[in-house]
Amino acid sequence: MKKIVVIGLLLVSVVSFAACGNVEQATSSNSDAVVEDQQATQAEDSKESDSVMTEEGDLGACHIKIVSAQKGKDYSGNEALIVTYEWANNSDEEKMFGTTFTTKAYQNGVECSPAYMVDGVDSQKTLTNIKPGAALEIQAAYLLTDNSDVTIEVSPWISFDDKKVVKVFSVE
Repeated sequence: MKKIVVIGLLLVSVVSFAACGNVEQATSSNSDAVVEDQQATQAEDSKESDSVMTEEGDLGACHIKIVSAQKGKDYSGNEALIVTYEWANNSDEEKMFGTTFTTKAYQNGVECSPAYMVDGVDSQKTLTNIKPGAALEIQAAYLLTDNSDVTIEVSPWISFDDKKVVKVFSVE
């Protein structure tokens, strides 16, 4: 009976030592995972800064420039920001702005709604095809909620990367 108790105690102590070893390995693995997470975050931050271009840049096979912005009014008298873009088709096929790029305007971190029927803005130009090597100037309008700055972002319409062109305009 004493032998069975001693063997039992021996097994319990062996199992507890083995468990302590796993805890150290788990702690080591967790600290390695934290270091890897920090490195991944730093890599993402670096990648994000590489993918954001100010005012103009190449998105896919096209070049886009956010040229200017001015205040205007839509058909209901609401204040709108009219943004002028220049873009060039550097691809091998016809393209149109509306299916090549996605444009967004943000005011106070909230996306602005598009403004329709704004004086002087030919919104149909976003659907105009241009041949390879051609360039076109278009305008788009966004409803304003107040007089705070507006951030314009242009990104590829369909893309698996985070590239975008950004410009901030003062509304006042």
